[in-house]
Amino acid sequence: MGKCFLLALLLLAGCGPLKTTVSLGSRAHFPLITQSGSSPIAAVQHFRIENRGRVLQFNGFAEIEPERWAIVGLTPMESRGFSVTWDSGELLFEHLPFYKLPIKPGHFMADYQMMFMAEDLLRTHLEAAGLELRVEGLLRRIYKGKTEVVRINYQEQDPMKGKVLLRNLRRNHVVIISTRQIEPLDDEM
Repeated sequence: MGKCFLLALLLLAGCGPLKTTVSLGSRAHFPLITQSGSSPIAAVQHFRIENRGRVLQFNGFAEIEPERWAIVGLTPMESRGFSVTWDSGELLFEHLPFYKLPIKPGHFMADYQMMFMAEDLLRTHLEAAGLELRVEGLLRRIYKGKTEVVRINYQEQDPMKGKVLLRNLRRNHVVIISTRQIEPLDDEM
């Protein structure tokens, strides 16, 4: 009985709602957004996160819907290691006790949203938060005043094709995502 209770506590230790506004550094804040600006899709992706010498690489799945963003990271044995979900204004994070992200879950979701959100929607959202988006070809730069906070490089015009590299210049972390496969989500289910 005691062992089952301890196991339940360990599994629940990684669950719960998190902050909905993420600090990007240099007093720049990114409020997570519900709308994606695109049709609902599911993607199979490869992730690499680097932060202060820690590197985590994993395969995962993402689902982007009008009211929900969800990312599931897989362990090397292809079981669920964690999930980060932004659903109707609430950020949830669940993980196995031994599975640690090198960055906070909110930062990971904010990075993902900045990488894959439609440009016009991202621009409007950033302006409302006092930030500026500058786009130069396959490069997005996000500024707080004169300070560049985030830089995103795209391999292809469509972010869901090829590799996307995000560098948070204030928090000193890097997120690289390669999309392997995308499928439209059936919105009639």
